[in-house]
Amino acid sequence: MQKEDLNNLVTVADLNSFSEKIISEIHRLSEKDKPEFYTPNQFSKLTGMPYTTVIHYCKKNMLKARQEFKGGSWQIYASEINRLKEEANTNHLTFR
Repeated sequence: MQKEDLNNLVTVADLNSFSEKIISEIHRLSEKDKPEFYTPNQFSKLTGMPYTTVIHYCKKNMLKARQEFKGGSWQIYASEINRLKEEANTNHLTFR
C-alpha cells in the first residue's frame, strides 16, 4: 500500500461520526416541520381527549397553553403531546 492510498481509507470512527451527523440532521429537520402550537380541536383529535376537557385543562393550567388576550382562542404548546405520552406510559395508560 502506498502513501496516497492511505488518504482514501475511511475508518470506522469516520463512518460512525458521519452517521451521527446524518441522524442528528434528520431529527432537526423533522422537528422543524412540527407545529409549535395546537388548537384545542387539533389537540383533542390527536389525543382522543374530549374537546371540553382540553378547554377545562387549559383554563386550570393543567396543560401548558396560552391565550393572546383574555377570551381569545387557546394555543396549546406542542410539547404537551409528548408530556402526556410520557405520563401515560408512566401510569401504564393507553394513549393515541
